[in-house]
Amino acid sequence: MNKVLERMLSRYTLSNSRDAVNAVREIIQEIALYGLWQGGFFRETAFYGGTALRILYGLDRYSEDMDFSLLKKDANFSFEPYREPLLNVLGDFGFDVQFLPRVKPSNGGVWSAFLKGDTLSHMMVIGIPEEIPRTALIRKTLKIKIEVDIDPPGGFKTERRPVLDPISYTVKVYERPSLFAGKMNAVLFRRWKKRVKGRDWYDMVWYLQNRIPVNLAHFEAKMRQSGDWAKTRSLSESDFIKFYNTRAAELDVEKALEDVIPFLRDTGNIEKVWSNDFFISLGDKFTFLRE
Repeated sequence: MNKVLERMLSRYTLSNSRDAVNAVREIIQEIALYGLWQGGFFRETAFYGGTALRILYGLDRYSEDMDFSLLKKDANFSFEPYREPLLNVLGDFGFDVQFLPRVKPSNGGVWSAFLKGDTLSHMMVIGIPEEIPRTALIRKTLKIKIEVDIDPPGGFKTERRPVLDPISYTVKVYERPSLFAGKMNAVLFRRWKKRVKGRDWYDMVWYLQNRIPVNLAHFEAKMRQSGDWAKTRSLSESDFIKFYNTRAAELDVEKALEDVIPFLRDTGNIEKVWSNDFFISLGDKFTFLRE
């Protein structure tokens, strides 16, 4: 096995096939990130979302997708210059993956594609121990969605953060208050009919635990772009809290737990703690940053 992959795998405690799949996905994400960096991707983009929070800031849950934002709007954005460096680096580490772009941007300005490969073959490349059950993974495809916001709302700030695997380099990423603003926009306004993304609520608690303020200017810019805030005056902190309290009161906690638990190595006591009352009580824990 490749020594770098061996070192990366050593970070994980593997007890079952779910642990193994999460580890494989994350290792491939990190190598893909390195491939994008080698291709010069971060000259025009920044990393954000749950995977950025996991890899660069220590979030204690796994994440499926890789989300990026252009630094400024570009309706003609093309991923093509970065496709070959990405696949070359993955191939150098032994990963046989397909790159499947969408025909056109979805959701009015988000370009997307999938990295797709066979889960069992990836496990063999990385060196997942033989004692980990594999029966449930036969014919299972591992997919990693890559999304790029080609029309980013304003108000965000970026910084450079170090990445140590597979080699040392730095990546441009949203600062945590801007990441928190994006997360709260998802918590409050994600438009899924019946599905509840408990991962959003888990991440929100992480931000609050780490005393990260919400970049209110970026949050408002996202609301204006989506049409959730059309008033001529600026969004206030009390407006934010009103939106939050309404959403917390109507949250389906059971569905939220069902969504997040597969992405946690240790569920701790969230099944006992999470409730509508718990989330409502967090309303006075938010702090805000407005430039």
